Amino acid sequence: MKYLNFSVEDFAADDFFIKWVIENDFEAGRFWEEYRLQNPQKAHAIDNARILLLNLRRAEQTSQASLPIARMWRNIETQINDRHGKEKQPSTVFIPVRLAATIALIVVILTAGGYGIAWKIREQTATPEQLLTQSEDFIEELNTTGGVLKIHLNDGSVVSLENNSRLKYRKDYASQPERKVYLTGEGYFDIAKNPHKPFFVYANEVVTKVLGTSFRIKAYHQDKHVTVSVRHGKVSVFSAKESRRNSTTPKPEINGVILTPNQQVIYQRSNDSFEKALVEKPEVIDTNIQKANFLFDNEPIGNVFHTLEKAYGVEIIFEDVVMQNCFLTAPLGNEPLFEKLKIICKTIGANYELIDAKIVITSKGCGKPVSKKPIHQYP
Repeated sequence: MKYLNFSVEDFAADDFFIKWVIENDFEAGRFWEEYRLQNPQKAHAIDNARILLLNLRRAEQTSQASLPIARMWRNIETQINDRHGKEKQPSTVFIPVRLAATIALIVVILTAGGYGIAWKIREQTATPEQLLTQSEDFIEELNTTGGVLKIHLNDGSVVSLENNSRLKYRKDYASQPERKVYLTGEGYFDIAKNPHKPFFVYANEVVTKVLGTSFRIKAYHQDKHVTVSVRHGKVSVFSAKESRRNSTTPKPEINGVILTPNQQVIYQRSNDSFEKALVEKPEVIDTNIQKANFLFDNEPIGNVFHTLEKAYGVEIIFEDVVMQNCFLTAPLGNEPLFEKLKIICKTIGANYELIDAKIVITSKGCGKPVSKKPIHQYP
């Protein structure tokens, strides 16, 4: 494939690459992110080319730099056109010669003491993730092992990074008021508790804030949505885009989606919306709950639902008055939660549905009880 021999300048001059970086084309973005993951040896060149294009575009739009850059481009293009007899290229076309001119100009700016201007251009253009690439304080891990890569942060947190996923994190958080990492792909986070230093995960357009918990984030660049699911603890998930729009809000997580164990939120990238639900396979989170706790013998249905709530950390809503005569006899055990609910509902003639990460039971009742557990009689 032709891209295997591409340099930084070649990528930055490629029309399809420009379509991704400058025009934010979805199909182009999906292709380049996939190509980047499949060809990790080209990742560095792709990243540098992307940053170069973004800074070049910003330089064109910055009054302090646009005139000398444009003048340099015109001079070089005029010489090339005169030499080869070609028509002058439009000023908006990105060609390697123009990139070389830009690089030369940046060098001149830096040499002349204009570092502040060059950094201003880069700072205003590059995303936080791109800026991290240029910082020596951060480490970047790309998992190409084919399995899960465990990354131990210096604060005691552990990230299980899935294959073809990327994580950027600081070498040391001791001097930082917050702990921030940047994820592309999928990872499971087991965060060390530190109420004085909240932990933030930036993944595409979504930010997840935690104090100490275990959760999973799936945020591949080519996917149309981002999923955050919690196993232990509590997190707040909010839109990075909304946070930037309301930069005056000191704590955007206050208005975020709050997730507790066995809950997840799906963020739709196309319309910036969140959908809260239970995870596909809720797990038992109360270690004191044993298999024997699911062996029900003529148990009042309210007690059954209370046991499930405690075991899985979910909320079950039902009409206790309507279902006061419902009792359950069923040897439940290791079945998944939703399978347990199917068995229970079939036994007592009820139905369940999931609404906003809650389980809602509907029933017409069970009539008069045939038998009840014996009630202790006091003399």
